[in-house]
Amino acid sequence: MKSLKKITLFILLSISAVFADITTAQNIDDNRLMMSLKLFPRLVAVDLDISKKLNQDQEILLLVFYQTDKWRADKVTKVLNEQIKNIAGMPIKAEAVEKLPEKPPSGIILIEKMNRLNLSKVINYGIQHHILVFSPYEEDVKMGVTSGMYIQIQTMPYFNRMTLKKSGIRIHDIILRSSKFYE
Repeated sequence: MKSLKKITLFILLSISAVFADITTAQNIDDNRLMMSLKLFPRLVAVDLDISKKLNQDQEILLLVFYQTDKWRADKVTKVLNEQIKNIAGMPIKAEAVEKLPEKPPSGIILIEKMNRLNLSKVINYGIQHHILVFSPYEEDVKMGVTSGMYIQIQTMPYFNRMTLKKSGIRIHDIILRSSKFYE
């Protein structure tokens, strides 16, 4: 009987550890995303051609792109619409989407890790339309996403130099001097 209790306790502790790891990973992702919501609009603002990338209502249209997590995308969209009233003096509008629109937005933020095929489509869409694609995940920048965050002792913009060049996005020199680049 004692060994059955020990086995049961071991199983329960093992399951708890798995859920703790999942919860911790989710919390880390949430923290990165929340930090991104402060950095992403600032990077859109330093796109020297942002005034040419407005929608028909003369707004900066930010797409919150998701693959499966609509709830999270809606939450991020709400935060952007409520907390960011304008970028570079121009009004903003954020929309959650799971498909890339025909008419390009002013910028795209990814809110979850994506499969390679979808990530590649978003990267190529950004390059083709000369728009900033931002991801909170450092590895996405290595895969070709235009920008993200690089976290060490301090948080700084992180750019994929090749994608930035291919996209033809011109970023203010002050930001570029204080950024990290993936070559």
